[in-house]
Amino acid sequence: MGTALHQWLIEAEESLVRMIRGVFRFIEEFPTCVYRFLVETAAPVAIRTCRVLALACLWLMLLFGPIVVACACGFGGFWTLASLAWAVVAIIGSVWGLNRAVKKRKTPGGPAAAR
Repeated sequence: MGTALHQWLIEAEESLVRMIRGVFRFIEEFPTCVYRFLVETAAPVAIRTCRVLALACLWLMLLFGPIVVACACGFGGFWTLASLAWAVVAIIGSVWGLNRAVKKRKTPGGPAAAR
């Protein structure tokens, strides 16, 4: 019974049993792997993307909201001029705020050192 054919059949049988068990283990563990992927990888990215998009929409509304209202309602003269002035001031303020945040990060000790 120690022939090469017999040994090969034993190895083939063991391999097939492992493969069949692997199918059922995979079926048991696959939903857990999908759940972990969604909760640990996709969900944080989706949540962060939604937050960034919401903040970007808010920022755009702050910048261009008065101009849109002026154009939609047909206001003229002072309102349009004030809306354009607001947009310029808001853009300058945005750039200033961005540069200020960068400078605070670069200072030794950061914002916590000022406390």
